[in-house]
Amino acid sequence: MTYYPSGGIKIKTKKLTGTTGATENSVTTMAHGLADINKIIGAQVLVTSSNSNRIPPVFTSVAEYEYDFYIDATDVRVALHATNSSNITSGAIMVLITYEE
Repeated sequence: MTYYPSGGIKIKTKKLTGTTGATENSVTTMAHGLADINKIIGAQVLVTSSNSNRIPPVFTSVAEYEYDFYIDATDVRVALHATNSSNITSGAIMVLITYEE
């Protein structure tokens, strides 16, 4: 998807999908394929839990759904919490990256 806001900057989005690790404390790596990490404006990550709910990062209102993510020069990494993520192991990951072309 491409969007041209009034300032003339070309904004694009990229969707990545994957699966969290089968055990707590695992890290899932997904290549984002973008040449310049500095062009990334934002990212949204949702993990599907064992009861089919979509869980945002750092969700601690209910036990066993905690994870975080970060983006480096080549990958998006989704890290399950070491002792508080059993309900999102082997869960579907959806990442939406917004970036400037």
